[in-house]
Amino acid sequence: AGQIRENPLAEIGRVPLRNTQKEYPTGAEFAEIVAEVRNNKLRLDARGRCTGYKHAEISALAIEFLAYSGLRISEAKALTWGSVKEDGLRARTAKSRTGRNGGLGRIRVVPIGAKLAEVLAALRAAPGSSTRATDPVFPLASSPRKALINACRRLGIPPLCVHDLRHVFITRCLESGVPVPTVAAWAGHSDGGNLILRTYSHVIPDHSAEQMQRVAF
Repeated sequence: AGQIRENPLAEIGRVPLRNTQKEYPTGAEFAEIVAEVRNNKLRLDARGRCTGYKHAEISALAIEFLAYSGLRISEAKALTWGSVKEDGLRARTAKSRTGRNGGLGRIRVVPIGAKLAEVLAALRAAPGSSTRATDPVFPLASSPRKALINACRRLGIPPLCVHDLRHVFITRCLESGVPVPTVAAWAGHSDGGNLILRTYSHVIPDHSAEQMQRVAF
């Protein structure tokens, strides 16, 4: 009759859930990564062979720019100097993803913190840079992916991809006590912070006791 009286999956074990939570570098570790990228300049080694990277300084600035702004790499490449205002960066969503086309072209303002201001000043002063309103802010035509991965490998730090720098930005904001809806607005999320609450739930409780000290009745 096509009936099965026993469960055919009874002898099959369940696959254990994997912990997908990724650990991001601390502030000190991130500073080490940036310094490692910056110091890996083109040079001759002890054997007289050429080593290092000729775009080390620019790659370091690109890494800092992504980490201090929280922009996606596509948004960073689309940003021009005309979009850099006193109150912040006018960032435009520059890449659509399946099922998420509603935010394409939407503009948000990302405030310029002290670290980001230093990076922008360094980019303006970089040799050969052009800061006309239509010129791009991001200093690389591609991305600092290879410089970032190699620096992490030399330091023995779990490798970071370029998109991880966006997560570093969000993590630092949450650790600094910035309200979740505000962080969501800076990151370009339109859900009021629901995604951040789900993704960074391991970060928020770490600082709940500190935040409670601010509550007054």
